[in-house]
Amino acid sequence: MPHLDPLTVKLITVLTMCMVSAAVLLSLRTVRQAPGMRLFAAGMLSVCIGAIAGMSRLVITGAWIVIACQALMVGGLIAIVQGLRAFRGVAGLSERMTGGIIGAAGVAFLYLLIADNNFSARVVLISCINCALCVDATGTLLRRTRGEKRGTYWPAAAAFGTAALNYAARAVVTVSGHYGRSYLTDNPFDVAFTICASAAYIAGAFGILVAANERARADSARMALFDPLTNLPNRRHLFDRFAAVDDHPETTPSPAGLIYLDLDGFKEVNDFLGHAAGDELLLKISRAMSGALRSEDCLARIGGDEFVALIGRPVTRTELEAVAERLQSAVENQTVCDGLPWRIRVSCGTALYPDDGASMHEVMREADAAMYAVKRERRLSAALAS
Repeated sequence: MPHLDPLTVKLITVLTMCMVSAAVLLSLRTVRQAPGMRLFAAGMLSVCIGAIAGMSRLVITGAWIVIACQALMVGGLIAIVQGLRAFRGVAGLSERMTGGIIGAAGVAFLYLLIADNNFSARVVLISCINCALCVDATGTLLRRTRGEKRGTYWPAAAAFGTAALNYAARAVVTVSGHYGRSYLTDNPFDVAFTICASAAYIAGAFGILVAANERARADSARMALFDPLTNLPNRRHLFDRFAAVDDHPETTPSPAGLIYLDLDGFKEVNDFLGHAAGDELLLKISRAMSGALRSEDCLARIGGDEFVALIGRPVTRTELEAVAERLQSAVENQTVCDGLPWRIRVSCGTALYPDDGASMHEVMREADAAMYAVKRERRLSAALAS
Protein backbone atom coordinates (compact mmCIF):
# COMPACT_ATOMS: atom_id res chain seq x y z
CA MET A 1 0.00 0.00 0.00
CA PRO A 2 1.54 3.34 -1.01
CA HIS A 3 2.09 5.85 1.75
CA LEU A 4 0.46 9.25 1.33
CA ASP A 5 0.47 12.12 3.76
CA PRO A 6 -2.88 12.73 5.54
CA LEU A 7 -3.52 16.02 3.74
CA THR A 8 -3.20 14.34 0.31
CA VAL A 9 -5.56 11.56 1.39
CA LYS A 10 -8.21 14.03 2.56
CA LEU A 11 -7.81 16.08 -0.61
CA ILE A 12 -8.33 13.01 -2.82
CA THR A 13 -11.56 12.23 -0.98
CA VAL A 14 -12.86 15.79 -1.32
CA LEU A 15 -12.02 15.97 -5.04
CA THR A 16 -13.77 12.66 -5.65
CA MET A 17 -16.89 13.87 -3.85
CA CYS A 18 -16.87 17.14 -5.79
CA MET A 19 -16.62 15.40 -9.16
CA VAL A 20 -19.32 12.85 -8.38
CA SER A 21 -21.65 15.48 -6.91
CA ALA A 22 -21.17 17.62 -10.00
CA ALA A 23 -22.02 14.65 -12.22
CA VAL A 24 -25.18 13.96 -10.20
CA LEU A 25 -26.30 17.58 -10.41
CA LEU A 26 -25.65 17.71 -14.15
CA SER A 27 -27.69 14.52 -14.61
CA LEU A 28 -30.53 15.80 -12.45
CA ARG A 29 -32.18 17.56 -15.38
CA THR A 30 -32.71 14.20 -17.06
CA VAL A 31 -33.78 12.17 -14.03
CA ARG A 32 -35.40 14.75 -11.75
CA GLN A 33 -38.89 13.37 -12.45
CA ALA A 34 -37.96 10.07 -10.81
CA PRO A 35 -39.26 9.97 -7.22
CA GLY A 36 -36.64 10.91 -4.63
CA MET A 37 -33.94 11.94 -7.11
CA ARG A 38 -33.97 15.61 -6.14
CA LEU A 39 -33.58 14.64 -2.49
CA PHE A 40 -30.82 12.19 -3.42
CA ALA A 41 -28.97 14.90 -5.37
CA ALA A 42 -29.39 17.37 -2.50
CA GLY A 43 -27.95 14.77 -0.13
CA MET A 44 -24.95 14.17 -2.37
CA LEU A 45 -24.31 17.91 -2.57
CA SER A 46 -24.63 18.27 1.21
CA VAL A 47 -22.09 15.48 1.78
CA CYS A 48 -19.73 17.15 -0.70
CA ILE A 49 -20.03 20.55 0.99
CA GLY A 50 -19.52 18.86 4.35
CA ALA A 51 -16.29 17.30 3.09
CA ILE A 52 -15.10 20.71 1.86
CA ALA A 53 -15.98 22.20 5.26
CA GLY A 54 -13.91 19.46 6.83
CA MET A 55 -10.90 20.48 4.77
CA SER A 56 -11.44 24.15 5.59
CA ARG A 57 -10.83 23.48 9.27
CA LEU A 58 -7.13 23.55 8.35
CA VAL A 59 -7.40 27.33 7.90
CA ILE A 60 -10.56 28.11 9.87
CA THR A 61 -10.41 27.44 13.58
CA GLY A 62 -13.23 26.98 16.03
CA ALA A 63 -15.71 24.33 17.03
CA TRP A 64 -18.40 25.68 14.71
CA ILE A 65 -16.64 24.53 11.52
CA VAL A 66 -16.38 21.00 12.92
CA ILE A 67 -20.07 21.06 13.80
CA ALA A 68 -20.99 22.38 10.34
CA CYS A 69 -18.89 19.69 8.65
CA GLN A 70 -20.51 16.77 10.46
CA ALA A 71 -24.00 18.26 10.31
CA LEU A 72 -23.75 18.61 6.53
CA MET A 73 -22.35 15.12 6.03
CA VAL A 74 -24.77 13.27 8.34
CA GLY A 75 -27.71 15.39 7.14
CA GLY A 76 -26.71 14.71 3.55
CA LEU A 77 -26.57 10.97 4.15
CA ILE A 78 -30.02 11.09 5.77
CA ALA A 79 -31.31 12.90 2.66
CA ILE A 80 -29.70 10.24 0.45
CA VAL A 81 -31.41 7.49 2.44
CA GLN A 82 -34.78 9.26 2.25
CA GLY A 83 -34.31 9.83 -1.49
CA LEU A 84 -33.51 6.16 -2.08
CA ARG A 85 -36.58 5.12 -0.09
CA ALA A 86 -38.77 7.41 -2.20
CA PHE A 87 -37.12 6.13 -5.38
CA ARG A 88 -37.88 2.51 -4.49
CA GLY A 89 -41.38 3.30 -3.21
CA VAL A 90 -40.51 2.44 0.41
CA ALA A 91 -41.92 4.49 3.28
CA GLY A 92 -39.36 7.08 4.39
CA LEU A 93 -37.91 7.44 7.85
CA SER A 94 -40.52 9.06 10.07
CA GLU A 95 -40.06 12.60 11.30
CA ARG A 96 -39.82 11.27 14.85
CA MET A 97 -37.09 8.80 13.91
CA THR A 98 -35.17 11.37 11.87
CA GLY A 99 -35.47 13.95 14.63
CA GLY A 100 -34.38 11.38 17.20
CA ILE A 101 -31.26 10.46 15.20
CA ILE A 102 -30.30 14.09 14.66
CA GLY A 103 -31.05 15.11 18.25
CA ALA A 104 -29.24 12.22 19.95
CA ALA A 105 -26.25 12.45 17.60
CA GLY A 106 -26.09 16.24 18.00
CA VAL A 107 -26.11 16.15 21.80
CA ALA A 108 -23.50 13.38 21.95
CA PHE A 109 -21.30 15.08 19.34
CA LEU A 110 -21.43 18.46 21.10
CA TYR A 111 -20.50 16.84 24.40
CA LEU A 112 -17.54 15.01 22.84
CA LEU A 113 -16.46 18.20 21.06
CA ILE A 114 -16.90 20.87 23.73
CA ALA A 115 -17.00 19.18 27.11
CA ASP A 116 -14.73 16.17 26.55
CA ASN A 117 -12.84 17.18 23.36
CA ASN A 118 -12.43 13.51 22.45
CA PHE A 119 -11.58 13.20 18.74
CA SER A 120 -11.55 9.39 18.69
CA ALA A 121 -14.97 9.13 20.34
CA ARG A 122 -16.38 11.60 17.81
CA VAL A 123 -15.02 9.50 14.93
CA VAL A 124 -16.60 6.37 16.41
CA LEU A 125 -19.95 8.13 16.92
CA ILE A 126 -20.16 9.55 13.40
CA SER A 127 -18.87 6.31 11.85
CA CYS A 128 -21.56 4.27 13.62
CA ILE A 129 -24.33 6.66 12.53
CA ASN A 130 -23.12 6.69 8.92
CA CYS A 131 -22.73 2.91 8.97
CA ALA A 132 -26.35 2.48 10.09
CA LEU A 133 -27.58 4.86 7.37
CA CYS A 134 -25.57 3.05 4.68
CA VAL A 135 -26.99 -0.28 5.88
CA ASP A 136 -30.48 1.22 5.51
CA ALA A 137 -29.64 2.38 1.97
CA THR A 138 -28.34 -1.09 1.11
CA GLY A 139 -31.49 -2.75 2.42
CA THR A 140 -33.68 -0.31 0.49
CA LEU A 141 -31.94 -1.14 -2.79
CA LEU A 142 -32.11 -4.91 -2.17
CA ARG A 143 -35.75 -4.91 -1.05
CA ARG A 144 -38.31 -6.41 -3.44
CA THR A 145 -35.94 -6.35 -6.41
CA ARG A 146 -37.23 -8.46 -9.29
CA GLY A 147 -34.84 -10.56 -11.35
CA GLU A 148 -34.62 -8.19 -14.31
CA LYS A 149 -33.84 -5.25 -12.01
CA ARG A 150 -31.10 -6.88 -9.98
CA GLY A 151 -28.40 -5.94 -12.47
CA THR A 152 -29.37 -2.30 -11.91
CA TYR A 153 -29.95 -2.11 -8.17
CA TRP A 154 -27.56 -4.68 -6.74
CA PRO A 155 -24.31 -2.93 -7.81
CA ALA A 156 -25.52 0.28 -6.13
CA ALA A 157 -26.54 -1.77 -3.08
CA ALA A 158 -23.06 -3.31 -3.01
CA ALA A 159 -21.56 0.20 -3.11
CA PHE A 160 -23.55 1.36 -0.10
CA GLY A 161 -22.78 -1.94 1.63
CA THR A 162 -19.07 -1.29 1.04
CA ALA A 163 -19.50 2.19 2.50
CA ALA A 164 -21.16 0.66 5.57
CA LEU A 165 -18.27 -1.79 6.03
CA ASN A 166 -15.82 1.08 5.59
CA TYR A 167 -17.49 3.09 8.35
CA ALA A 168 -17.63 0.03 10.59
CA ALA A 169 -13.92 -0.66 10.03
CA ARG A 170 -13.11 2.97 10.75
CA ALA A 171 -14.94 2.72 14.07
CA VAL A 172 -13.14 -0.51 14.99
CA VAL A 173 -9.72 0.90 14.07
CA THR A 174 -10.44 4.05 16.06
CA VAL A 175 -11.54 2.09 19.13
CA SER A 176 -8.34 0.04 18.91
CA GLY A 177 -6.31 3.26 19.06
CA HIS A 178 -4.79 3.12 15.55
CA TYR A 179 -6.72 5.92 13.88
CA GLY A 180 -5.10 8.86 15.59
CA ARG A 181 -6.09 11.74 17.82
CA SER A 182 -6.59 14.56 15.30
CA TYR A 183 -7.90 15.29 11.80
CA LEU A 184 -4.46 15.06 10.17
CA THR A 185 -2.88 12.29 12.23
CA ASP A 186 -0.86 10.01 9.98
CA ASN A 187 -2.08 6.40 10.21
CA PRO A 188 -1.63 3.30 8.03
CA PHE A 189 -5.34 2.87 7.31
CA ASP A 190 -6.12 6.21 5.67
CA VAL A 191 -5.26 5.14 2.12
CA ALA A 192 -7.42 1.99 2.38
CA PHE A 193 -10.31 3.96 3.87
CA THR A 194 -9.99 6.61 1.17
CA ILE A 195 -10.01 4.06 -1.65
CA CYS A 196 -13.06 2.28 -0.21
CA ALA A 197 -14.95 5.52 0.48
CA SER A 198 -14.20 6.96 -2.97
CA ALA A 199 -15.14 3.74 -4.78
CA ALA A 200 -18.37 3.43 -2.80
CA TYR A 201 -19.26 7.07 -3.41
CA ILE A 202 -18.67 6.79 -7.15
CA ALA A 203 -20.36 3.40 -7.60
CA GLY A 204 -23.35 4.31 -5.43
CA ALA A 205 -24.01 7.62 -7.17
CA PHE A 206 -23.63 6.34 -10.71
CA GLY A 207 -25.55 3.15 -9.92
CA ILE A 208 -28.54 5.23 -8.82
CA LEU A 209 -28.20 7.49 -11.87
CA VAL A 210 -28.29 4.43 -14.14
CA ALA A 211 -31.39 3.14 -12.35
CA ALA A 212 -33.06 6.57 -12.59
CA ASN A 213 -32.27 6.81 -16.30
CA GLU A 214 -33.75 3.36 -16.91
CA ARG A 215 -36.88 4.37 -15.03
CA ALA A 216 -37.09 7.63 -17.00
CA ARG A 217 -36.89 5.70 -20.28
CA ALA A 218 -39.55 3.24 -19.08
CA ASP A 219 -41.81 6.10 -17.98
CA SER A 220 -41.36 7.84 -21.35
CA ALA A 221 -42.24 4.64 -23.18
CA ARG A 222 -45.27 4.20 -20.94
CA MET A 223 -46.41 7.79 -21.52
CA ALA A 224 -46.28 7.13 -25.25
CA LEU A 225 -48.64 4.15 -24.90
CA PHE A 226 -50.89 4.94 -21.92
CA ASP A 227 -53.25 7.72 -20.92
CA PRO A 228 -51.68 9.62 -17.99
CA LEU A 229 -54.96 10.15 -16.11
CA THR A 230 -56.69 6.77 -16.28
CA ASN A 231 -53.59 4.64 -17.02
CA LEU A 232 -55.58 3.01 -19.82
CA PRO A 233 -53.97 2.31 -23.20
CA ASN A 234 -54.11 5.26 -25.62
CA ARG A 235 -54.91 5.27 -29.34
CA ARG A 236 -51.40 4.17 -30.34
CA HIS A 237 -51.45 1.22 -27.95
CA LEU A 238 -54.93 0.28 -29.15
CA PHE A 239 -53.70 0.04 -32.74
CA ASP A 240 -50.74 -2.07 -31.55
CA ARG A 241 -53.15 -4.43 -29.79
CA PHE A 242 -55.29 -4.64 -32.92
CA ALA A 243 -52.19 -5.53 -34.95
CA ALA A 244 -51.49 -8.35 -32.47
CA VAL A 245 -55.07 -9.62 -32.87
CA ASP A 246 -54.69 -9.52 -36.65
CA ASP A 247 -51.30 -11.27 -36.70
CA HIS A 248 -52.69 -14.83 -36.61
CA PRO A 249 -55.91 -14.98 -38.63
CA GLU A 250 -55.41 -18.63 -39.41
CA THR A 251 -55.47 -19.62 -35.74
CA THR A 252 -58.34 -17.30 -34.78
CA PRO A 253 -60.82 -17.31 -37.68
CA SER A 254 -63.67 -15.65 -35.74
CA PRO A 255 -63.93 -11.87 -36.00
CA ALA A 256 -62.75 -9.36 -33.40
CA GLY A 257 -65.06 -6.64 -32.11
CA LEU A 258 -64.78 -2.94 -31.48
CA ILE A 259 -67.00 -0.86 -29.18
CA TYR A 260 -66.88 2.93 -29.42
CA LEU A 261 -68.15 4.72 -26.29
CA ASP A 262 -68.82 8.43 -25.78
CA LEU A 263 -69.99 9.95 -22.49
CA ASP A 264 -73.15 12.06 -22.80
CA GLY A 265 -73.19 15.27 -20.79
CA PHE A 266 -69.60 15.03 -19.60
CA LYS A 267 -68.91 18.64 -20.59
CA GLU A 268 -71.56 19.77 -18.10
CA VAL A 269 -69.73 17.89 -15.32
CA ASN A 270 -66.57 19.88 -16.03
CA ASP A 271 -68.51 23.15 -16.40
CA PHE A 272 -70.58 22.86 -13.22
CA LEU A 273 -68.43 20.74 -10.89
CA GLY A 274 -64.93 21.54 -12.14
CA HIS A 275 -62.23 19.58 -13.92
CA ALA A 276 -61.13 17.81 -10.72
CA ALA A 277 -64.60 16.26 -10.42
CA GLY A 278 -64.47 15.38 -14.13
CA ASP A 279 -61.12 13.64 -13.71
CA GLU A 280 -62.41 11.71 -10.71
CA LEU A 281 -65.44 10.61 -12.70
CA LEU A 282 -63.25 9.45 -15.59
CA LEU A 283 -61.19 7.37 -13.16
CA LYS A 284 -64.33 5.78 -11.69
CA ILE A 285 -65.74 5.04 -15.13
CA SER A 286 -62.49 3.58 -16.48
CA ARG A 287 -62.18 1.27 -13.47
CA ALA A 288 -65.81 0.18 -13.81
CA MET A 289 -65.48 -0.58 -17.53
CA SER A 290 -62.16 -2.40 -17.05
CA GLY A 291 -63.84 -4.63 -14.49
CA ALA A 292 -66.56 -5.52 -17.02
CA LEU A 293 -64.07 -6.84 -19.59
CA ARG A 294 -61.92 -9.95 -19.85
CA SER A 295 -58.18 -9.74 -19.27
CA GLU A 296 -57.51 -10.41 -22.97
CA ASP A 297 -59.70 -7.47 -24.05
CA CYS A 298 -58.35 -3.92 -24.33
CA LEU A 299 -60.06 -0.76 -23.12
CA ALA A 300 -58.45 2.45 -24.37
CA ARG A 301 -59.12 6.14 -23.79
CA ILE A 302 -58.71 7.90 -27.12
CA GLY A 303 -60.10 11.32 -26.27
CA GLY A 304 -61.43 13.50 -23.47
CA ASP A 305 -64.61 11.45 -22.90
CA GLU A 306 -64.21 8.84 -25.64
CA PHE A 307 -63.27 5.20 -25.04
CA VAL A 308 -62.81 2.23 -27.35
CA ALA A 309 -62.96 -1.41 -26.28
CA LEU A 310 -61.23 -3.99 -28.47
CA ILE A 311 -62.82 -7.37 -27.85
CA GLY A 312 -60.45 -10.16 -28.76
CA ARG A 313 -61.37 -13.11 -30.87
CA PRO A 314 -63.56 -15.07 -31.03
CA VAL A 315 -66.71 -12.92 -30.78
CA THR A 316 -70.04 -12.77 -32.59
CA ARG A 317 -72.14 -9.67 -33.21
CA THR A 318 -74.62 -10.79 -30.56
CA GLU A 319 -71.85 -11.28 -28.02
CA LEU A 320 -70.39 -7.89 -28.93
CA GLU A 321 -73.74 -6.20 -28.31
CA ALA A 322 -73.94 -7.97 -24.93
CA VAL A 323 -70.49 -6.66 -23.96
CA ALA A 324 -71.54 -3.15 -25.05
CA GLU A 325 -74.62 -3.35 -22.82
CA ARG A 326 -72.45 -4.53 -19.95
CA LEU A 327 -70.08 -1.60 -20.42
CA GLN A 328 -73.00 0.83 -20.69
CA SER A 329 -74.46 -0.50 -17.46
CA ALA A 330 -71.08 -0.24 -15.70
CA VAL A 331 -70.80 3.43 -16.71
CA GLU A 332 -74.36 4.47 -15.94
CA ASN A 333 -74.24 2.90 -12.49
CA GLN A 334 -71.56 5.40 -11.48
CA THR A 335 -72.61 8.52 -9.61
CA VAL A 336 -71.23 11.80 -10.91
CA CYS A 337 -70.57 13.10 -7.41
CA ASP A 338 -71.28 11.69 -3.95
CA GLY A 339 -74.56 13.03 -2.63
CA LEU A 340 -75.88 14.03 -6.07
CA PRO A 341 -78.50 11.96 -7.94
CA TRP A 342 -77.09 13.16 -11.29
CA ARG A 343 -75.75 10.24 -13.35
CA ILE A 344 -73.77 10.08 -16.56
CA ARG A 345 -74.99 8.32 -19.69
CA VAL A 346 -73.00 6.73 -22.48
CA SER A 347 -73.63 6.13 -26.19
CA CYS A 348 -72.15 2.95 -27.70
CA GLY A 349 -71.49 1.85 -31.25
CA THR A 350 -70.16 -1.56 -32.31
CA ALA A 351 -68.41 -2.99 -35.35
CA LEU A 352 -66.78 -6.30 -36.29
CA TYR A 353 -63.48 -6.97 -37.99
CA PRO A 354 -63.23 -7.96 -40.81
CA ASP A 355 -67.00 -7.88 -41.50
CA ASP A 356 -67.33 -4.10 -41.16
CA GLY A 357 -63.90 -3.08 -42.44
CA ALA A 358 -60.59 -4.41 -43.67
CA SER A 359 -58.48 -2.24 -41.34
CA MET A 360 -58.55 -0.81 -37.85
CA HIS A 361 -59.35 2.66 -39.21
CA GLU A 362 -62.34 1.37 -41.19
CA VAL A 363 -63.71 -0.65 -38.28
CA MET A 364 -63.29 2.27 -35.89
CA ARG A 365 -65.03 4.57 -38.36
CA GLU A 366 -67.97 2.16 -38.55
CA ALA A 367 -68.18 1.89 -34.75
CA ASP A 368 -67.95 5.68 -34.45
CA ALA A 369 -70.76 6.14 -36.97
CA ALA A 370 -72.91 3.62 -35.11
CA MET A 371 -72.25 5.46 -31.83
CA TYR A 372 -73.26 8.82 -33.31
CA ALA A 373 -76.41 7.23 -34.72
CA VAL A 374 -77.35 6.16 -31.18
CA LYS A 375 -76.53 9.65 -29.88
CA ARG A 376 -78.71 11.32 -32.56
CA GLU A 377 -81.57 8.93 -31.81
CA ARG A 378 -81.38 9.81 -28.11
CA ARG A 379 -81.38 13.54 -28.84
CA LEU A 380 -84.38 13.16 -31.18
CA SER A 381 -86.28 11.12 -28.58
CA ALA A 382 -85.52 13.73 -25.93
CA ALA A 383 -86.68 16.54 -28.25
CA LEU A 384 -89.94 14.74 -29.08
CA ALA A 385 -90.56 13.98 -25.39
CA SER A 386 -90.18 17.64 -24.50
